[in-house]
Amino acid sequence: MHSVCCGSSGRIWTILLVLCVLGIAVAVSAATPGWSLVNPSLTGSALKDAAFISPDRGWAVGENGVVLHTTDSGRTWAVQQTPVAYPAPLFSAAFIDSDTGYAVGGVFGRTFALETCNGGATWQDVTNEFPQGGLRKICVRGGNIWVTRWGRTPNISISRDRCASWHHDTIGNGSFLHDVLFVDGSTGYACGDIGYVGKTTDGGATWRSAGDSLRDVYQQFSFPTKSEGYCLGMGSRIAKKGSSDTLFRLSLNPQISGRLQMNTMAFVSRESGFALGSFGPNVCVFTPDAGGTWEFKYTSIEPQVTKVSYLGGGRSIGICWNGAIHEIWGLADSSKEVTSGTGGNIRTVDFFDSLRGLCGSDDGSVFATGDAGATWTRTYVPDSSSAGRVVAFANGRALLFTSGRTFISTDYGASWLAGQVSVGSYLIAKAGYSSLSCYSDTSGRLAWSSDAGSTWAIRGAFSFANQQSNDFLQSIAFTGGRRGWALTFHGAVSYSSDSGYTWHPGTNIPNIFAQSIYFADSANGWVCGFWGSMYVPLIFATNDGGSTWSQASIQFALNLAQPTDWPFQAKILKIQGHSLSSLWALSDRGVLVSSDSGKTWLQQTLPQYGKTFSDMFCDPNGTVFVVGDNARIWKHTGIVSSVLRPSGSARSDLGGFTYGKSSVYNASGRRLNGGLSRNGELIGGVPSGQYFVTPAAASTPAPKKAVVK
Repeated sequence: MHSVCCGSSGRIWTILLVLCVLGIAVAVSAATPGWSLVNPSLTGSALKDAAFISPDRGWAVGENGVVLHTTDSGRTWAVQQTPVAYPAPLFSAAFIDSDTGYAVGGVFGRTFALETCNGGATWQDVTNEFPQGGLRKICVRGGNIWVTRWGRTPNISISRDRCASWHHDTIGNGSFLHDVLFVDGSTGYACGDIGYVGKTTDGGATWRSAGDSLRDVYQQFSFPTKSEGYCLGMGSRIAKKGSSDTLFRLSLNPQISGRLQMNTMAFVSRESGFALGSFGPNVCVFTPDAGGTWEFKYTSIEPQVTKVSYLGGGRSIGICWNGAIHEIWGLADSSKEVTSGTGGNIRTVDFFDSLRGLCGSDDGSVFATGDAGATWTRTYVPDSSSAGRVVAFANGRALLFTSGRTFISTDYGASWLAGQVSVGSYLIAKAGYSSLSCYSDTSGRLAWSSDAGSTWAIRGAFSFANQQSNDFLQSIAFTGGRRGWALTFHGAVSYSSDSGYTWHPGTNIPNIFAQSIYFADSANGWVCGFWGSMYVPLIFATNDGGSTWSQASIQFALNLAQPTDWPFQAKILKIQGHSLSSLWALSDRGVLVSSDSGKTWLQQTLPQYGKTFSDMFCDPNGTVFVVGDNARIWKHTGIVSSVLRPSGSARSDLGGFTYGKSSVYNASGRRLNGGLSRNGELIGGVPSGQYFVTPAAASTPAPKKAVVK
């Protein structure tokens, strides 16, 4: 084993979108077709706020710009489509009337806002009509709109003409404001950190302090009557303002609830209310006498509730951080899950056979399917806090590795018992699909099991040439025969020809932070990873069993990347395939496919883009599953082609780009002294090559486009 071949520049980047001079646009075929989202929950996103305009009709909003709607008092919910491809989180929603409403959010420095004028049937992006910098909370009353902002100066804004103009203010010495509530057109309250609670009686023109020596981060108001209200503190304090009081004063003694973190509160009558929080199991504090006394109890509501809305008749709806929605009766006396939660971020996926499979989540739960991913059932693993690697074997046997513990299932993941596995959990993998054999490492030697990890035989020690001192084993691969390979993080390769009893130094791959190695047969294999702080994605291929490695071409389409990201910033995590003409590569940003034995790879896209992808599984029948953050599970069926086809003139693709003013970047992201000519060609002494072009208007977020001169 002796050579590694790279491109002439040391790295091959092929970024295709627009061939301006030739007048040809290069299209990516089979991007979204074939993919479907098969979440085990309704949303796959954390829910942050709920707004009801009647006991029957309401909305819930949350992460990834999700909007849910109910017309039957929260008993059933449906996802409403929003017009933004890569939405920021939504933190708050409010309705002026049964038709007109807003949902706002964003991240620090960036606002995201939606509007509906038909009761939520459709939503429009109205981000540019709202104050910029990110929004935390919205309150509407008549024609007035108040929003709190991600920041301290200013931290609140008001519009009295339906977003046509805004007045900005800084109140509470620049406190970060978590809630704003108006009980009528003039009287309103705001609360935030540094113990701030404020009040206005002139619609927000002026504010004054309304708290009496309060210390906490105050995050939510609840007013059972117009003149009597409560303010919830995150650190176990509840302040009350009576009907004749001018200030909020502590009502809940902090010593009663100790180290509780309070999340949300609701009053079912003037006298009776409850607040939900968590410290270990979910707990509740409730008052039967208008805040005169508070009592403590555990609740059956799991997991954390982020917002409770009382709908009448002793019934409330609670939305949760993991996307679940609960019906709650009384003072959190009992509850029922209406929609399932996400189970956190799904990190691994594996299948027993073509129908039955498992996903492991980082909240300590496992999702199981028995119908090829059409439906999923969540099973909680006892005494575990974070799910790691899940491995599904034949005959219903499975292993789950959590933080410091191992669990075993013999019934396709329906139930789990604590077990003991004495090898490195992060490297354990099956020797083949629907197999009982698996392999791992222990103290630098290969560990092999033929009974789904119950017992292990220790074989030979791995041997690497010129291995770096800070290097470590990253991946192991075996074909159906006796051939095996081991890979380190820095690209050192070791191989075995006798089922792992002896190992020999192989051909190393330089300048790579390797993630995994995969062989389709004894000759054809691939190593994937990335390089440098820019996360340049890399794939190397061999057709001679690893004697030589050649860098593969990775072709990205910029319009499939997030607008703020360079498309080549990605970690290639894993490669699997159905055949040499149907290979898949997973990165933390998306999926790539190859139909030429892995020599070239083309970017694909997934509907409802998740934040980060974690794992992939390809079954022999042609189905692909991809999992990631917010319990996203995608399924692909059918054939995907990586053929590039001409799609007509490219001139129209440069609409909105101003000649001479648009910014031009090279493949390394460096801005050049050039721009576009009237006919769409690069000007300014730019040499031939591939480039990024961005619109002249910085306020118009749009995907960057690559052009070739």
